[in-house]
Amino acid sequence: MLEWIPGFEQDNLIAEHGKKLNGLISAKPHAIKCLRELKNLTLGGQSDWVIDGILPYLSSNLSSLFLSQDCSMGSSSTPFVDLSQRCSHLRSLVLRQTLDTSNDLEQACKAWGETMEELMVSSIEDMRDWVSQVMPFMKVLRVLHLGPGCSLSSESIGAIASAESPLEEISLGDILPADGESMKASDETNQVLANMIVAHSSTLQLLELRCVDLGKNVLLSCKKARQLHTLDLSVQAMLEAPDIDDLLDLCTELAWFPLWFQLHSARRGEWEARIRTRDDAEKWTLTQEPTVSSLGT
Repeated sequence: MLEWIPGFEQDNLIAEHGKKLNGLISAKPHAIKCLRELKNLTLGGQSDWVIDGILPYLSSNLSSLFLSQDCSMGSSSTPFVDLSQRCSHLRSLVLRQTLDTSNDLEQACKAWGETMEELMVSSIEDMRDWVSQVMPFMKVLRVLHLGPGCSLSSESIGAIASAESPLEEISLGDILPADGESMKASDETNQVLANMIVAHSSTLQLLELRCVDLGKNVLLSCKKARQLHTLDLSVQAMLEAPDIDDLLDLCTELAWFPLWFQLHSARRGEWEARIRTRDDAEKWTLTQEPTVSSLGT
């Protein structure tokens, strides 16, 4: 695994440093061998020149790439396509940075469709519907997290619903409302979300639907997803206690849920008990982790 977090770099030095790094690597057979065997790559800070320097030496052995919020993909106009051509078996892609456009990422994801298991994208400036173009190619995707900067239309959600992927985690951070004056989802969006949940109910364990108030039918569809351990959503509708409390019986592993569940519940004590059990389990886990010591500052 290679983890790189450099300090600040001036823009006019990035290309120069990338060429220098490339030249240094090319003169070191051992460095070339190590990069070709690399499986996991984490980049943070202004790592443009690092990407420029090492990209020509990466291979299909690379299975995981993580880019921090302030990191970009070098000077190429098509960095993800370039990466997909060299690293054809990528399984995990986590992007904390904001992309200007989805075009390059879309084409790369199509190429990774047979191997990609985890896709996390925080933000894309353009609002083009790239998700519906990519999802038909995703055959083994288990984790899909699209952050608060990834606008999602009903068409995008419909494509997720229709996907063959065995999705275990779906986190949608920017579902578009019905109009600019309301935070409510449209009837169409509510229906495709309900369809999505039912379609992936046999594998779904985490579901986060954010940025809009949803309809009752979305909540009711969650009863089909009996492996859920995490559920986060906002519902603006007249609810009855069974609408909430049925989840206690049907989703026995549900430990993370909205606090407003208790407001509508006739079994508030059972929800509180789940919170205590969850918190106790977390505390126990923390006590089992090894102590980290450091010298100096």
